[in-house]
Amino acid sequence: MLVAGIFLILFTVEYFYFKVAEHFNITDTPNQRSSHTIPTIRGGGIIFPISIFIYYLVFGWKYSFFAVGLLGLTIISFADDIKHQRRRTRIVIQLLAAVFLLIDASLPIHLIPVWIAALIIIPGMINACNFMDGINGMTALYSFSVMIGLFFVNNLLHAFDEMLLVCLALSNLVFSYFNCRKIARSFAGDAGSISMAYILLFLTTTCIVITKNPIFLLFFTVYIVDVVFTILQRLYKKEAIFEGHRKHLFQYLANELQMPHIMVSSIFMFIQLLITGGVVFIWQKEVQTQRVFTGITISVIIVLYLIVKKRIAIQVRKLKMNATPYLPLQ
Repeated sequence: MLVAGIFLILFTVEYFYFKVAEHFNITDTPNQRSSHTIPTIRGGGIIFPISIFIYYLVFGWKYSFFAVGLLGLTIISFADDIKHQRRRTRIVIQLLAAVFLLIDASLPIHLIPVWIAALIIIPGMINACNFMDGINGMTALYSFSVMIGLFFVNNLLHAFDEMLLVCLALSNLVFSYFNCRKIARSFAGDAGSISMAYILLFLTTTCIVITKNPIFLLFFTVYIVDVVFTILQRLYKKEAIFEGHRKHLFQYLANELQMPHIMVSSIFMFIQLLITGGVVFIWQKEVQTQRVFTGITISVIIVLYLIVKKRIAIQVRKLKMNATPYLPLQ
C-alpha cells in the first residue's frame, strides 16, 4: 500500500511538472543534431531526485552528504536545461558531489590514490550517462538494467536501504510511461540523466567499498564502451569532443539506420542485463574467475561495438552514394 501511495505521488508530481514546463516553455526544440522531430518537454527526469527526497520524508533522513551532492547536481543540471551554464561551474559542482558521494559511501580517507581515481571516474561516468541520454527509452531502460543488479547484490550484501532503490525504481517507472514511446511526452534532460547516474553510482560505490571489489563497475559497461570509443573517434578526427554530435552507436542506429528508438534502447538494455546477470552470479567467486569474466566481457563488448559501428559506417556511405544524383560529364 505504501509503495502504491509513493507511486501515485510521483505520478502526480511528474504530471504537475509537465504543466509547469509547458507554461514556461521548458522544451527541447529539434535541431540538426537531434534524434527527435517535434518540441518535447525537457527535464522530466527531475522526478528521479524528487523520489529520493520523498524517500527521506517517508523513511527518515539518511546519507546526508549524498543528499547534498544530489541536490547541488540537480539544481545546476536543471538550470542548464533551462539556460546553458558555464562548463567550469558544472565541473566544480560535480567534483564536490563526488566527494560527498565518497564520504557517505564510507571510502576510507587514507586511501589517497583510490580517492584520486574515484574523483576522476565518478564525474566521467556521470557525464557518460548524460551523453547517452539521446533517444527515447535509453535512460529509463538502461537504468532498470543497473537497478536489477543492485537489487540482487544488495539482497545479500545489505549495503544500503532497499527502499531507496524501490523509490528510485518507482520514479523510473513513472518516467518510462511518458518517455518509452514512439513519440516521447518528455525527455529526462540533464537534471534527469545526471541525477540518475549520481544515484546509481552512489549505490554501486557503496557495494564496491563494502566488498572491496570493483567488479560492480561492469553495471555500466555498455555506456562506458560507447562513450569512450566515440570520444576516441572524435579525437582522431580532430573534432571538439564537448560539442553536440550524432556519433554514438545508438545515434547511428536510430538516426542513420532509422531503427525505432525503443528497439535500440531495448537492445542496449538487454546486452547490459546479460552483463549484469554475469556480475550478480560471479561477484562472490574467486578473484581469478572474476578477472577472467571481466576481461572476456569487456573484450567481447569492444569487439562487437567496433564491428557493428564499422558495418554501419560502410552502409551509411553506400546509402549516401546511392542518394547522390548522377551528373554526366560535359
